[in-house]
Amino acid sequence: MHKAYLHTPHKCVGLAKRPLPFSDIPGPVDLPGIGSFLNVLWHGGLQNQHEIMLKYHQQFGGIFKMNLGFFKSVQIGDPALLEILLRMETPYPKRMEIKPWKMYREYRGEDYGLLTLKKLSDKRGSMMEYLGPLLVTSADLHKQFNTKAWKNHTEAWDYIFSTAKCFIDRRLKSNPAWKNDLLNTITSNYPLTNKQLSGLFTELQIGGVETTANSLLWLLYNLSRHSEVQKKVLDEIQTVLLPGQPPSTDCLQKMPYLKACIKESMRLTPTVPFTSRTIENDTNLGGYLIPGGVIAMINFHSMAWNENYFPDAREYKPERWLKPRTLANSFASTPFGVGKRMCVGRRLAELQLQLTLCWIIQHFYICTTDNEPCKAITSGLMVPTRQLPVSFKKR
Repeated sequence: MHKAYLHTPHKCVGLAKRPLPFSDIPGPVDLPGIGSFLNVLWHGGLQNQHEIMLKYHQQFGGIFKMNLGFFKSVQIGDPALLEILLRMETPYPKRMEIKPWKMYREYRGEDYGLLTLKKLSDKRGSMMEYLGPLLVTSADLHKQFNTKAWKNHTEAWDYIFSTAKCFIDRRLKSNPAWKNDLLNTITSNYPLTNKQLSGLFTELQIGGVETTANSLLWLLYNLSRHSEVQKKVLDEIQTVLLPGQPPSTDCLQKMPYLKACIKESMRLTPTVPFTSRTIENDTNLGGYLIPGGVIAMINFHSMAWNENYFPDAREYKPERWLKPRTLANSFASTPFGVGKRMCVGRRLAELQLQLTLCWIIQHFYICTTDNEPCKAITSGLMVPTRQLPVSFKKR
């Protein structure tokens, strides 16, 4: 078994003299034309991708190669290797191109947003559900033969764009006194067309609103299973705030345990289980020569569930974030990404989660309605397979 999973940064650098060829990187069976696609289907399909990558990292180590039809990648599940990869980045690192999204915009003549330039509803889930198959097979062929996956993907985007356009038009024609929101700030300072605005805000909805809301759902679920954690959070809040006093950003600085609860939830149940980088130049990583153009998939979920970095990794323990960080690699849990392509809305999302949790704990007990585990699947984001068994009881 390759031992990159336990590498430290200086040891990895020491392998740089004569890297092994890309073909020597371990990985699952690679069949002509389909790669490891049958293996993935056998283990639950793309919706179970986060669990499959975790098992493969346990089997092959912190780096392995994997092909899924047209999608060829090297998988990174070692924080030391991630650190090296990020420190070698160019000033403008590239993510994997989401080709089906770009193809839709060309097909419908829509403009691009932040996500498609760099690489709203229940319909968002449909769009994400059909994105995976379009990425690992030929999106051009899906479009040419108008397959079910392409039609469903297109219909979902049609609905998202039409909804966005409706609300943008309504907002721009609304009360002139409401001129200090994001939409009006953008239109007042930049000469964007309505088509450009809809391209921008549809992707802001997916990249910002959906991710923060999903993180809050998992946070409430994790807290519902740990009444003793809620009690500690409430004690901390009552120490900092007077009865009835609303939380402020200054007060939040005095609530380390509340922040630890959020951080632990995002480690245990990350909203985004992986991200990507396009290797721009031939790169020595983990003792292997990775050719330029290969996609590096960074598996947050696999690193955060690694017992080498987080003892009792499958348990919800906020206290682990209050201890000195001498033993944990700081790259082992990076739910917002890291480096030049880190989430641009990180601080806003963290503040929203902190303020929301503070208010909820002040006013409600977060209760579980059953004790059955709730499995997560990958549908763009990591989402629950069923309605979360959570209820509120007024204090």
